[in-house]
Amino acid sequence: MLHLGYLGSIVVFAIAIAVPAAAHRWAELGTVAAFWSAYVVTRPLGASITDWLSSSRQDGLGLGFGWVSLGATIVIVALLGLLTTRGDRPAAGLRSDAVRPGEADASL
Repeated sequence: MLHLGYLGSIVVFAIAIAVPAAAHRWAELGTVAAFWSAYVVTRPLGASITDWLSSSRQDGLGLGFGWVSLGATIVIVALLGLLTTRGDRPAAGLRSDAVRPGEADASL
Protein backbone atom coordinates (compact mmCIF):
# COMPACT_ATOMS: atom_id res chain seq x y z
CA MET A 1 0.00 0.00 0.00
CA LEU A 2 2.58 2.61 1.07
CA HIS A 3 5.57 0.63 -0.30
CA LEU A 4 7.88 1.86 2.45
CA GLY A 5 10.03 -1.24 2.59
CA TYR A 6 11.30 -2.79 5.79
CA LEU A 7 13.57 0.06 6.81
CA GLY A 8 10.89 2.67 6.17
CA SER A 9 8.43 0.64 8.24
CA ILE A 10 10.92 0.48 11.11
CA VAL A 11 11.17 4.28 11.09
CA VAL A 12 7.37 4.71 10.96
CA PHE A 13 6.75 2.28 13.84
CA ALA A 14 9.60 3.76 15.92
CA ILE A 15 7.98 7.17 15.53
CA ALA A 16 4.61 5.63 16.41
CA ILE A 17 6.12 4.39 19.70
CA ALA A 18 7.73 7.77 20.40
CA VAL A 19 4.46 9.72 19.97
CA PRO A 20 2.75 8.37 23.13
CA ALA A 21 5.99 8.82 25.08
CA ALA A 22 6.19 12.45 24.01
CA ALA A 23 2.47 12.96 24.65
CA HIS A 24 2.87 11.50 28.14
CA ARG A 25 5.83 13.73 28.90
CA TRP A 26 4.66 17.02 27.46
CA ALA A 27 0.90 16.77 26.76
CA GLU A 28 -0.18 15.02 29.96
CA LEU A 29 -1.35 11.81 28.30
CA GLY A 30 -2.22 9.34 31.06
CA THR A 31 0.26 6.66 32.00
CA VAL A 32 -2.03 3.76 31.10
CA ALA A 33 -3.01 5.24 27.73
CA ALA A 34 0.63 6.02 26.90
CA PHE A 35 1.75 2.50 27.83
CA TRP A 36 -0.90 0.67 25.82
CA SER A 37 -0.57 3.01 22.84
CA ALA A 38 3.15 2.27 22.66
CA TYR A 39 2.78 -1.42 23.58
CA VAL A 40 0.44 -2.13 20.66
CA VAL A 41 3.10 -0.90 18.23
CA THR A 42 5.88 -3.14 19.59
CA ARG A 43 4.70 -6.17 17.59
CA PRO A 44 4.76 -4.55 14.13
CA LEU A 45 8.05 -2.84 15.01
CA GLY A 46 9.61 -6.16 15.99
CA ALA A 47 8.23 -7.84 12.86
CA SER A 48 9.63 -5.08 10.65
CA ILE A 49 13.06 -5.34 12.28
CA THR A 50 13.06 -9.14 11.96
CA ASP A 51 11.96 -8.99 8.33
CA TRP A 52 14.59 -6.35 7.55
CA LEU A 53 17.35 -8.44 9.11
CA SER A 54 16.30 -11.78 7.62
CA SER A 55 14.80 -11.12 4.20
CA SER A 56 16.77 -10.47 1.03
CA ARG A 57 13.72 -8.96 -0.69
CA GLN A 58 13.27 -5.20 -0.94
CA ASP A 59 15.81 -3.50 1.31
CA GLY A 60 16.46 -6.41 3.72
CA LEU A 61 19.90 -7.51 4.87
CA GLY A 62 19.29 -11.16 3.93
CA LEU A 63 20.78 -12.77 7.04
CA GLY A 64 18.18 -15.55 6.99
CA PHE A 65 15.49 -16.43 9.48
CA GLY A 66 17.63 -19.05 11.24
CA TRP A 67 20.43 -16.64 12.14
CA VAL A 68 18.01 -13.92 13.17
CA SER A 69 16.07 -16.38 15.36
CA LEU A 70 19.29 -17.62 16.94
CA GLY A 71 20.46 -14.05 17.59
CA ALA A 72 17.11 -13.06 19.12
CA THR A 73 17.13 -16.17 21.31
CA ILE A 74 20.63 -15.38 22.59
CA VAL A 75 19.67 -11.78 23.36
CA ILE A 76 16.48 -12.84 25.18
CA VAL A 77 18.26 -15.52 27.24
CA ALA A 78 21.04 -13.06 28.13
CA LEU A 79 18.54 -10.41 29.24
CA LEU A 80 16.58 -12.94 31.29
CA GLY A 81 19.81 -14.11 32.89
CA LEU A 82 20.71 -10.53 33.73
CA LEU A 83 17.30 -9.92 35.29
CA THR A 84 17.41 -13.09 37.37
CA THR A 85 20.92 -12.43 38.73
CA ARG A 86 20.01 -8.95 39.94
CA GLY A 87 17.80 -10.40 42.66
CA ASP A 88 14.88 -8.73 44.35
CA ARG A 89 16.45 -5.55 45.66
CA PRO A 90 14.38 -2.58 46.82
CA ALA A 91 14.52 0.49 44.62
CA ALA A 92 16.75 3.38 45.65
CA GLY A 93 15.24 5.39 48.48
CA LEU A 94 12.94 2.59 49.66
CA ARG A 95 13.50 0.82 52.94
CA SER A 96 13.43 -2.96 52.74
CA ASP A 97 11.46 -3.12 56.00
CA ALA A 98 8.74 -0.71 54.79
CA VAL A 99 5.18 -2.02 54.77
CA ARG A 100 3.95 -2.61 51.24
CA PRO A 101 0.38 -1.91 50.15
CA GLY A 102 -1.86 -4.84 51.03
CA GLU A 103 0.42 -6.12 53.80
CA ALA A 104 -0.54 -5.86 57.46
CA ASP A 105 1.68 -3.88 59.78
CA ALA A 106 2.79 -6.34 62.50
CA SER A 107 3.81 -3.52 64.84
CA LEU A 108 0.21 -2.42 65.47
